[in-house]
Amino acid sequence: MRAIVIYTSTTGFTKKYAEWIAQDLSADLVEARRLRPETLQNYDTIIYGGSLHAVGIRGVKALKKNFARLEGKRVIVFATGATPSRADVPAEVINANFSPEERERIHFFYLRGGFDYLKLGLADKLLMNLLKLKLARKNREDAGRKGHARRLFAARRFHQERAYKGSRRLRGGKSMKITLLVENTPKDASIKAEHGLSFFIETGGKKILLDAGQRSLFLENAALLGCDVAGADYAVLSHGHGDHSGGLAAFREVNPSAPVYMARTATRRCYVRSFGILYFNVGMDRAFANDEGIAFLDEDRELSPGVQAVVNIPRTSAYLTTSSNLYMRKGWRFERDDFSHELALVVREGETGTTCVFSSCSHTGLQNIMGCLAEKGLLGPRNLVFAGMHLYRAPGTQTESPTILDRFADDLAAFPGTTYYAGHCTGQVAYERLKTRLGDRIQPMRCGDQFEI
Repeated sequence: MRAIVIYTSTTGFTKKYAEWIAQDLSADLVEARRLRPETLQNYDTIIYGGSLHAVGIRGVKALKKNFARLEGKRVIVFATGATPSRADVPAEVINANFSPEERERIHFFYLRGGFDYLKLGLADKLLMNLLKLKLARKNREDAGRKGHARRLFAARRFHQERAYKGSRRLRGGKSMKITLLVENTPKDASIKAEHGLSFFIETGGKKILLDAGQRSLFLENAALLGCDVAGADYAVLSHGHGDHSGGLAAFREVNPSAPVYMARTATRRCYVRSFGILYFNVGMDRAFANDEGIAFLDEDRELSPGVQAVVNIPRTSAYLTTSSNLYMRKGWRFERDDFSHELALVVREGETGTTCVFSSCSHTGLQNIMGCLAEKGLLGPRNLVFAGMHLYRAPGTQTESPTILDRFADDLAAFPGTTYYAGHCTGQVAYERLKTRLGDRIQPMRCGDQFEI
């Protein structure tokens, strides 16, 4: 028997089951998004696993789409979920996902899993928080339901704690060091990651925290990576969204005196629109919005020698679409976010003549940000750009079209001597498309990466 195990995993539980099954059966293992359907003909047994979202099995549509290829093969499907196994669960799930004809050919199993809240998409997090609020406001008399809610929110993560090592040296000496304390994807199993971004920059005798992720994970990773956040001279907030500002309260606990620089409008309320009618707050924690150490920027400012914050970036080219579901509140009305709360940080390293640009989400468009910096004379002969490029729409994974991505890549290529390090809200699909046009001029950045210049 030759078997293949295919899986779609959001937070790691389904992947772990798939690995165990593949190991026990000596089967091939492949993530669903990397599967080439034509290879299914090489196997006698097809095993597919996906996590449950409500009652739907994630990614199962791809299996159903290729059902004709599975004629005469043994097909096994398993689903993982946080709900404790009950006799009625398998029937409910399989009935919701497969037609009567498909059910005749499938062996189905339900496996107890869970979820990692930090790895959930924005939509799922919003739904979980709404459920949490609903549960908190109601006096539930059913002890069983209370117990289930407690289990549901006790998320467990598949991580290993061990010492981290390794950094990338980007030509020259060691005058500047950049560490990614938070990013969506971990460099390896020794580091934890979350949807968000946080940099620790050491340059010119200064220690700078740029963004703080969603909560306090950046502190945990800073200790692991040898970054003295408590000794940071100042912090900078790239824009007012919670996946960059959420950890600032934790920063203030370990560093009570450092100023936190941000654009004037960064503390205003920001929202994401979902389902066309619902607006969910994705802005700064209101508990930090009144912090006495906030230093608002109304115009460009040199924060320390060689470090420049650039605000009021014009959106001269507006062909990117993936920020169009982000809004701001004006009185009782919701209006499209103008991203006046976004800034770029430019760090010039004197010894090597390298200019580093940090643009955490680039909601105004990285092509516009680079154009703005070029007009201000802030780019040099060699530029390293660390950016989330916001090329997919959250919540969800809708990516800019290939035509738009090609135009965007050409716009970035127009800045000579520039290498781009992409991560966070760039998205893997977009990154791979940009790579085809930019080649070595675009590289990935991941949580735990360290760059020495």
